[in-house]
Amino acid sequence: MKKLSLTSKIFLALILGVVSGLALHPFREAFFVKNYVIDFLFNFLGTGFIRAIRMIVVPLVFCSLTVGAAGIEDIKKLGRVGIKTMVFYLGTTAVAITLAL
Repeated sequence: MKKLSLTSKIFLALILGVVSGLALHPFREAFFVKNYVIDFLFNFLGTGFIRAIRMIVVPLVFCSLTVGAAGIEDIKKLGRVGIKTMVFYLGTTAVAITLAL
C-alpha cells in the first residue's frame, strides 16, 4: 500500500472538513449535533489545536534563529548577525504583542 504524502494528507483533511461541514449544516440546530458534535467535539479539538500551535511557535522561531546564528563560524560576523537577529526578533515580537493587545 502506498503511503500518502503530507500534502495529500492535508488536502484529504481539508476535503473531509468541507464534507462534514456540508453534511452537518442542515442538522446544526438539532440537540445532539449542536451540543455534542459542534459545541463539544469540534470546539474542544479546535481549541486544543490552536493552543498547541501557539505554544510551539515562539520556541520554534527562537530556536531556529539561535541555531542559524550559531552556525556562523566567523566570530566577528556572529556578533553583528547575532545582535541584528536579536533586535529583529525582539522588535517583531513587540509589534506582534502590540497588535494582539
